[in-house]
Amino acid sequence: MKSVQEVTFFNRQEGLEIEVHLNPFGTNNMTYERMNDWFEDVFQTNVTIDIQGIPVRTMSATDHMLFLIFHAFKHFMQQGFGIRLMLDALLYMEKYQEKIDWEYVRKGMEAVGADRFFSDLIVVGNQYLGFALPESEKKICPDELLEHMLHMGTFGMTQKAAVGAGEFVAVAILKKKHTESGRGKISAYAHVLFPLWKTWTSWRPYLEDRPWCLPVEWIKRVVRFLRGESVMSSLSDINAGYALANQRLELMKKYQIFRDE
Repeated sequence: MKSVQEVTFFNRQEGLEIEVHLNPFGTNNMTYERMNDWFEDVFQTNVTIDIQGIPVRTMSATDHMLFLIFHAFKHFMQQGFGIRLMLDALLYMEKYQEKIDWEYVRKGMEAVGADRFFSDLIVVGNQYLGFALPESEKKICPDELLEHMLHMGTFGMTQKAAVGAGEFVAVAILKKKHTESGRGKISAYAHVLFPLWKTWTSWRPYLEDRPWCLPVEWIKRVVRFLRGESVMSSLSDINAGYALANQRLELMKKYQIFRDE
């Protein structure tokens, strides 16, 4: 039996749901594993803050900053990435930048390849959202990143095409290659419609211990498709998701993060 990686607390009366992730970024690829490595010592570097008279232990400002950057970066790499994730990081940076060990954050970003991506987020924030944050010399393609975020919406999951794009990007990373050729497109479609085992276990980690439950998940997937609840509910949705995925993959190449590992 594999160790528990997520614990959920749900108060039905209050509607409060809290998730505790012991493996916050997953293990889908080496980049995610490297992100996890930077938070192995958070219990030793924790700080205590006062919230309405109640002492609460939490991560240091430096660890919080790095987590928000990694969180946005992970969503950009695979899932939906929207404006909200950018604001989470930039607003925190604006408020706590004097308390952050920026040399440590810089090393963390460079270790996972997020430095160019975050530099462009700062540029977008300064130029279009009224921030006045210190910019890096690394400016790659901030206007293209902004255009992509506008397509993705607030949370990056506002449209079926956006959700579908995340699945296509995940397939491209899993296969460690991507092409817009006819054969490459058919292959990408096939993997999205008929996910590989590694994809299933990333969606439903419990399957690693109970693989015999996979048929149940397949049935649920088919039912969602028939009800029109799936990202593959129509060919137009699939095509739109594929086009949006190509746009993000081109950005990833410019940020030098779409590479074999």
